[in-house]
Amino acid sequence: MVIGTAVVVVAINVIASTILTAIVSFEKCHTINDETMGQFKKLTILQFINIALIILMVNFDFTVATPSNPEGRFLGFLPIFNGQYPDFDSSWYAQVGKTLCLTLVM
Repeated sequence: MVIGTAVVVVAINVIASTILTAIVSFEKCHTINDETMGQFKKLTILQFINIALIILMVNFDFTVATPSNPEGRFLGFLPIFNGQYPDFDSSWYAQVGKTLCLTLVM
């Protein structure tokens, strides 16, 4: 599971970087430096969202049961904030931290 998650995140980053490289070439920047900086900014934001935020949102438990939402699911139909870790404890570091480290190494 950990290796599969890391591979999927890396694959999405590679595909997204290819698409963003093509998009930046259509921006008609005046210099190569402007084109490189535009690509760098877009890729940095995308990879931060993909690596850090998505893994945290999927694994963090932010469920609050209410009368209108007895199951406590965050948005009901989206699998975010419905994870199994309500806090950053040793089990979180053993599972999610391991996934983050493996993804960053790849």
